[in-house]
Amino acid sequence: MMNDRFSAQLRQQLLNTADERPAQDQLAAIVAQVAITPQRRPLVARLPGLQGRVAPFPAVVRFGLIAVALVLAALAGAILAGGGPTPPTTPFEGTWTSIDPLDGSKQWLFVGPGNTPEVRYEDEWATGGACIDDEVKHFIAVGSGEITGPRLDVSFHDGGGCGLMTVAVPVLYYVHDPDTDTLVDYAANTSRPDPEVVAGHMSALWSRVTFGTRPATQPPATQPPATQPSATEPPAAEPTPGQTPADPTAGADCVDLAQGGTYTGPVGPLTVTATVPETPTIPWQGLRDVFNLSGRCGSVAPIGFFASTATTVLADSCMPDSPAIASFVDAVARLDTPTGDGISERVDLTISGHPAARYDISNLSTCEGFGLWGGTILGPGETGSIYVIDVDGVLMAVELNRDGSQTQAELEEAWAIIASLQIAR
Repeated sequence: MMNDRFSAQLRQQLLNTADERPAQDQLAAIVAQVAITPQRRPLVARLPGLQGRVAPFPAVVRFGLIAVALVLAALAGAILAGGGPTPPTTPFEGTWTSIDPLDGSKQWLFVGPGNTPEVRYEDEWATGGACIDDEVKHFIAVGSGEITGPRLDVSFHDGGGCGLMTVAVPVLYYVHDPDTDTLVDYAANTSRPDPEVVAGHMSALWSRVTFGTRPATQPPATQPPATQPSATEPPAAEPTPGQTPADPTAGADCVDLAQGGTYTGPVGPLTVTATVPETPTIPWQGLRDVFNLSGRCGSVAPIGFFASTATTVLADSCMPDSPAIASFVDAVARLDTPTGDGISERVDLTISGHPAARYDISNLSTCEGFGLWGGTILGPGETGSIYVIDVDGVLMAVELNRDGSQTQAELEEAWAIIASLQIAR
């Protein structure tokens, strides 16, 4: 039979190629080692009733088993070599990162597998009250989530903090956009997180971190980003009257525009450039990773603005319920709907040759949130402006957020910078 012939040929080949002669002095070394090594009883001797039933395998069977083991080992190696990383079990599973729109710190979100995943949030340089007395400003909160469709609700059971104290963290939820594979965060019962919530003053846009960039088990560096002042740094010298101070926190991630100039940043598929006038009334600075201009990108600023393209549409009781905003006409109609104290009439504009509109808000009380979609929304009690720009069919929103203390000249300067935007696809 074929099997018998194969076995015979295999046995003959192994016998012909085997070198069973011991190396010089090898046998003596083995004997000497065995003499000083305690010997274990054979397995058959330690299993009563099996003595005499188990006999040595015939040589042909031993060689056959060796061949089978070699084949199985080769197959296992091929399987292991060909397998890649396990695909995520949900769209949320993995590592995400974002930039806090106001203080410029880097945030991390680690989401485990399954529909009720473990979730870990980290802020590398937290500026909230929870960490004000901590030398290390690395905020950590651990919780669990529940996924329903494109939404992940997260509860942080024991709150979070930087070490010295722990504060309660409200339930947050994250909405996944499958087209851009991004997340936007919200507070559970409001249009955006509370200012003291870890997610920051404004909804952040989260991007997925590719495998290997930063493993979820590796803690981030517990030091401020380049845009943050160190707690041990001495205070900067007071400038002479009429002199615009150079901000020492402007680093590799921050563009210093205190003396004017141009600033360019990405906004989805668009590239946007702003022009800051010479000797501005506000010492503007811009972040490099996202389009964000503010009075100081190293800390919470009294005024700042940033831009985004479409994400998840804001759900608000005083705006038309719409799963998507398809056109500039839709966007304007949606923003025209809320009326009340603190919401201005629409201001029609042209920005970079494209139709645009601006709405000015003062201490918002009419709605839970005024805006088009997550990332560019004014929340309850906030003051600022919301813009929408039609860039050849791509809608871009701009949120100007301020604390209300600005002079008319400072406000006019901010509006003029936004009006100067040059937008390229």
